[in-house]
Amino acid sequence: MRQAIGSKDPTDLGPRELIGLASRPDLSPRVRGLLDGVFALFSRRLGRSLATVLYELELNLVRQAGKSRAGASGEQCLDSVGKLKNAHADMARRLLLSLKNGLARLDQPAVASAVKVAPSAPALSELALVESTDLDESLALQDIAAKAEARNSLPLYELGHRFAVLVARPAFNAETLPLGPSWICAGLRHAVADLTLPLAHRVQFYQTFDRLAMSEIGGLYAAANAYFVEQRILRHLQAHTAPAKGRTAAPPASAEPTADSSSAATLARPASVRPGATPSATGREAASSLGLAAFETVSTAARTRPATARETPPPAPAELHGDEQFKPLRRWLAARRCALGIEVPAKTADAYEPTARELQSALSVLQVRSPTTSMLNGTQVQRTLAQLRQDLLNQLRQVTPAGQMLRLGDEDTDTIELLGLLFDELLDATGSSGRTASLLTLLQVPLLRAALDNKEFFLRADHPARRLLNTVAEIGLYWSEDAGGVSNSSLIERTQRAVERVNREFESDLLLLEKINTELHTQLQSLARTADVAERRLVEAARGREKLALARKTATRAIALRLAVAKPSRLLRTLLEQAWTDVLTLTVLRQGEKSETYKRQLEVVGELIARHEAPQDENTQPLAARWREEIETGLSQVGYHDDDVQAVVDRMFAPGRADADDNAFSQTDLALRLKNKTRFGESPADPVPISGTRPEQAALPLNAEETGMLERLKRMPAGACFESTSDATGHCSRLKLSWFSAQTGRCLLVDQQGARIDSYGLEQLARDLVAGRKRLFSPGREPLAERCWDAVVAALKQFGGSTPP
Repeated sequence: MRQAIGSKDPTDLGPRELIGLASRPDLSPRVRGLLDGVFALFSRRLGRSLATVLYELELNLVRQAGKSRAGASGEQCLDSVGKLKNAHADMARRLLLSLKNGLARLDQPAVASAVKVAPSAPALSELALVESTDLDESLALQDIAAKAEARNSLPLYELGHRFAVLVARPAFNAETLPLGPSWICAGLRHAVADLTLPLAHRVQFYQTFDRLAMSEIGGLYAAANAYFVEQRILRHLQAHTAPAKGRTAAPPASAEPTADSSSAATLARPASVRPGATPSATGREAASSLGLAAFETVSTAARTRPATARETPPPAPAELHGDEQFKPLRRWLAARRCALGIEVPAKTADAYEPTARELQSALSVLQVRSPTTSMLNGTQVQRTLAQLRQDLLNQLRQVTPAGQMLRLGDEDTDTIELLGLLFDELLDATGSSGRTASLLTLLQVPLLRAALDNKEFFLRADHPARRLLNTVAEIGLYWSEDAGGVSNSSLIERTQRAVERVNREFESDLLLLEKINTELHTQLQSLARTADVAERRLVEAARGREKLALARKTATRAIALRLAVAKPSRLLRTLLEQAWTDVLTLTVLRQGEKSETYKRQLEVVGELIARHEAPQDENTQPLAARWREEIETGLSQVGYHDDDVQAVVDRMFAPGRADADDNAFSQTDLALRLKNKTRFGESPADPVPISGTRPEQAALPLNAEETGMLERLKRMPAGACFESTSDATGHCSRLKLSWFSAQTGRCLLVDQQGARIDSYGLEQLARDLVAGRKRLFSPGREPLAERCWDAVVAALKQFGGSTPP
C-alpha cells in the first residue's frame, strides 16, 4: 500500500474536542457578538449551498448507477445516495460545528492549514504514516482551497486583518483564517467523516461543492467584510491592487489618516497595503498592543474629523449608470405587457424573492445539467427562455423558506424576458432547428447569468457576452451545414467545444468569454487567410482564362473570315475550326497577332483551303514540305498525339496513300477524333467551355432595370460582397465578386472559403440582383445578433414611444 509521511491535522478535531463560542467566556461580549454575527452570515449561506450540492451529488450518483456496467459499482452509488439522503441535517450540523470551532479558537496560536498534507516543519512527535486514500483526499481539498484563496485574495486579506483586530494578534493569512477556504474544506471533511463513503464519492462531493459553492464564495467574504465595516471594524482599511492595463485606477475608498492621529494608531491601521504582503513588525506590535478598543477609537476619530478634498466621495460605479440606462427598456417592456394583456403577479407579504447570489447558484446548477431540448408533439425542439425560467423556479424552490411563495424580482423577470426576445429573433433568423439553434441554446444560461449580473449586456455592443453571442451566431449562420452552402466542419466542432467550455467554466468572469471569443476569431482569421490564398489563385486563373478567351476570339474570327468564302470538306472544316484555331490561339497568347509565326500559320490556312478547292489530278503539285512541318509543329504544341498528327498530315499531303492503307483513319473517323479532342486551355472539369462569345448571348435580352443594374456592376470595384438566398431552403450564403471582365462579360464569384461558385456572367448576376436572389452585402455592417437586438429595441420602442438607450 502506498504511504506517505505527513503530520496529524491540527484542525481535524474529534467531536469531543469541538467547542463553540459559548465555551469562551473569557472573550469580551463585544467580540463574541461580532463572531456570532459573522458566523450567522456564513451558516445561512453555506447551509443553502450544501443543500444544493447534496441534491446535485445525488442526481449524479443515480446517473452513474444507471450507466454503470459493473453491478458492484452501481450498488455503491445507490448505497451512497441512501447514506446522503439520511444525513443531510447531520452533515450541515457537523460542517457548521467545525467552522464555529475555528472561530472559538480564534486567539489560539496559528495552526497549519486543515488541508495541508505535510507542513514545512512538523513536530517529530506528530509524524505519522498517511494512507494513500487520506493523501488523495487531502490533495483534493488542498487544491480546492488553493483555488478559492487565489480567486479571493483581496477580501481574504481584508478579513484576515479584521479578525486579527478582534483578538489583538497579527493578521491571519489565507490558510489560517477562520472561515477561510482551508477551514471550510476541513469542515467538509469532518461533515462526511462518519458516512463511510467510498473515496471516489467523497472526492466527487468535494468537487461538486467546489463547482457550486466555492466558486461563489467571494460574495460571502465580501459580505463578511461589509458586516465588519458596519460594526466599525477597520472601516477605512484599504488594499490597493495594480490597475488593469488601459484602465484608470479607482479613487481611494476612504480618507488617509490625518496629521493629528497618534503614531500608534496610524501604524495600527494599514491604509494602503498590497494584498499578500506581510505586515511590518511595527504594525504587528501596534496591532497586538492596541487591541479592539484602540481601533474603534481611531475609526471614531476618522468619522468625526472635518471632511477634506481627499475625502470626496468617488463617482458612481458603471453598474449604477447601466441600471439607469436599463430603465427605459423596462418601461417599454411594461408597456408591451399592458398592450398584450399580460399580467404580472403583484408582490405579496409572503413572497420570497431570491437574492442575486441564490439566482447565480441555481443557474450554475442548470448550466451543467439542464437539458437544452424537449419533445413537443413527438418532435425535438430547442429550449426557450420561458422553459429555462421555469427550470430556474423549480431549482430555487429548494432554497425558498417554508410558508413563503417564490417570486422572481421585477428586474430579474424583465432581464429574462428581454433575453428571451433576443433569442427568439436569433432563432427566427437562423432557423429554430439544426446545429446553429443548438449552439445558441447552449449559451442561454451563461448569457442569462451575465445579463443578471450586469445590465451592461443589453446596453453595450462590446460587452464580452454580446461579442461571443455575435460570433457564434455568425458562424452558425454562414459556416454550418444549416446554411445549405459552405460548411466548415472543423470550425463548427471548435465552436461546439468553445460553447461547451463556456458552460463548464463560466461563473462570472467575463475575461473567460473574451478569451474564448478571441480563440474563435483566431480560427476565423486562419480560414480567411486560407480563403484569400485560394481566391488569389482563382483570380489569376480567371485572368488567364480571360486572355485565352480573347486570343481564341481573335483566332476564331480569322478562321471564320477565310471559311466564309470557301466550301471545305468536313475534315478540313473541323481541322481549321478546332485544331488550327487552338494553334492560332496559342501563337496570339505567346507572340501576338502581328508576329511572323501567326502570319505563317494563317498562310497555312489559305494554302489548305486553296488546295482543297483546286481540281485534283496527276499534275497537281503537293503542298510544300515547309507547310507539312508547320502543321506538325503547330498540332504538337496544342497537345495532339503523334498518331493523330501523322494521320492529319497524311490526309492533307497524301490522300491517295491514306485511302489505300487499310489501317488508316477514314476522313469521318479522323474528323470525329479532332472534334472530340479537349480544346487547348480547357479541361473536362470546366463548368463552361472557354469561348470568344459572351456567356449570356443566347439568353433573353435584359429589361431596363436589369440593364441599369448591369451598368452599375461594371462600375463597381472588384471585392463587392453579396448574400445569396437559396430558393429551396431559404438559407443564405456570402459571395464575393473577386473579378470581372467588361470585355467578355465574365465574372468570378467565390464563397467564404475562397472556392469558385458556378460560372457566372455579369448579365446573369444583374438578373439575380433585380430578382432578389442575390443582394449587396456590406462587410462592415452590424453582426447578426446586433441586428436582432436592434429589431427587439425597435419593436419595444413602439410600445414605449421613447428614444432607445
